[in-house]
Amino acid sequence: MREKHVVVVGAGMAGLVSALLLSHQGVKVTVVDKATAVGGKIRQLHPNGFAVDSGPTVFTMRWVFDEIFSAV
Repeated sequence: MREKHVVVVGAGMAGLVSALLLSHQGVKVTVVDKATAVGGKIRQLHPNGFAVDSGPTVFTMRWVFDEIFSAV
């Protein structure tokens, strides 16, 4: 039987969680993104050595992420 291989487009939170869940199910996953760093809107930039959040600085509904990470 052929191995399943999925390409996830986007390395933001949704793409990374999708890749995590698929990988946990035994699917080979490749994540691609147009940016040079992962995180999408919640990534961190480092201009002149300073850390700057480029999006939300808090997680809402943290229990959702806790359940996902507990499952895998």
